[in-house]
Amino acid sequence: MHPRCTPPRLVAPVEVDAGEGTPTRGEAAGPRWRRAGPGLYVPAAIARTPEQRAFEQWWRIPESFVTGWAACRMHGAAYLDGVSPSGAELPVPLVVAPTQSPRPAGARILRQPLDRRHRTVLRGMALTTADRAVLDLARLTDDPDEAIVAVDMAYAAGITLPEHVEQARALATSWRARRTADVLSRASVRSCSPPESRLRLVCHALGWRPSVNVEVFAADGRFLARPDLFVEELGMAIEYDGALHRDRSRHQHDNRRLHLLRQAGVEVVTIVGGGVVTREARAEARQMLLDGARLASRPRDQSWTLTAPANARLWVPAVDHLRARSRM
Repeated sequence: MHPRCTPPRLVAPVEVDAGEGTPTRGEAAGPRWRRAGPGLYVPAAIARTPEQRAFEQWWRIPESFVTGWAACRMHGAAYLDGVSPSGAELPVPLVVAPTQSPRPAGARILRQPLDRRHRTVLRGMALTTADRAVLDLARLTDDPDEAIVAVDMAYAAGITLPEHVEQARALATSWRARRTADVLSRASVRSCSPPESRLRLVCHALGWRPSVNVEVFAADGRFLARPDLFVEELGMAIEYDGALHRDRSRHQHDNRRLHLLRQAGVEVVTIVGGGVVTREARAEARQMLLDGARLASRPRDQSWTLTAPANARLWVPAVDHLRARSRM
C-alpha cells in the first residue's frame, strides 16, 4: 500500500420522494438504496469508502467542517482509513461552532471556533486544511501512541509540514495542549507504514531512539540497505515484514539485504506480520528486540557506516519533497 491516495468521487445523499433521481419510500427500503442517515439515502452501488462515509456525516451538518483522520484522508493520507487497530470504525470528527449542539451517531463533535485560514473545500465538502487536520488528529486520537502513528502516516503522505502544524497549533484553542505537544514532538516524518511507527514506539519504551529508514553503507562506501529502523549504538537493524514481503522476488531481495548487513557486522531483527497492534504482539516484539540487542553486544568485526559517500542517492521523505515545492 502506498501512503498517498486520491479521494474518489463523492455522492450526495438524497431524501425520499424529493424529485427525479431520488427513491420512493418503497424503493428506499429495497436493495438498490442504502441509508446514509435519518431520511437520507445513496445508491447501494456507491462504495462506502472512508471519504464517502465522512461526506455522508458532513451532509447531515453542512455548517460543520470535517477534520482529523477524515480530513487527512481527503487530503491524501491513504493509511488514515477511519478504522482502529482493532478493526472498529472510528467516528468522523466534525468541527462545529461553540453554540451548536448536534449529536449525530457516527460522528465526534469538536465545538471550537475555526479560524478562516483553516477552512477549505474539497470535492464539495467543507473540511479543515491539512495542517489543522493533523493537529486535530493528534488531539482527538484517544491512544497517545496511536496518535503518533497517525501523525506519522499524515507526514508519510506528504500532506503538510510539521512547521505548518505548529503554526496551526498557535491559532487553535489549547485543548489537550500537553498531550498534543508530546505527540507532535515524537512523530517522525520518515516512517513509511503504521507497523514501522509502532515498532519505533516499542524501541522508545526500551530507551532506544532508532534512526528511521536511514541508509547503511559498507566501510568502502557501497550501499548495503535502508532498514526500517536502525539503532546505531547497538549496530542493530530492525525490519518489519508484512504481507508484501511474502512474494518470491521480494523475499529474495530481503535475504540479500540481510546477508549484506550481517556480513558488515550488523545484527538484524525481523518482526513478521501482525502489525504490532495488540499488547501481546508488542510484548513479543519487545522480547525479540532485547534478544537482538544481546546478540549485537557480542564482539564482532563491524564494517558499516551511516556516513553516505558524496555520490550516494539518499531516500527523501514526502515532507521534504513538499517543502522543496513550497519554496519554488
